[in-house]
Amino acid sequence: MALTIASNNAIRIAHRAMISPISNIFNLTHSFDANALHAQFRQIATVAHAGSIDLRGRPVHIHDDAWIAAGVIVADIPSRVIQTLRAAESVQTLA
Repeated sequence: MALTIASNNAIRIAHRAMISPISNIFNLTHSFDANALHAQFRQIATVAHAGSIDLRGRPVHIHDDAWIAAGVIVADIPSRVIQTLRAAESVQTLA
């Protein structure tokens, strides 16, 4: 059982916060712009590395007395991505 924390910015955990095992805290994301992703892919294909990648991480602050239950994912994900994921879940549920 592990706790995973991945960050390219600050993650602050305040007093008396409880974090259960198998939890994940991320503040890494990437561009969702198709042109930027394509340019990054072309750079990887031609130069064999991505050069610089803007991971757009923002600080995460877990407040006093917070409780993060087992299996929870705390992530900085744009709302349009969450909406897309929810739509995909709905399609799978109907199938």
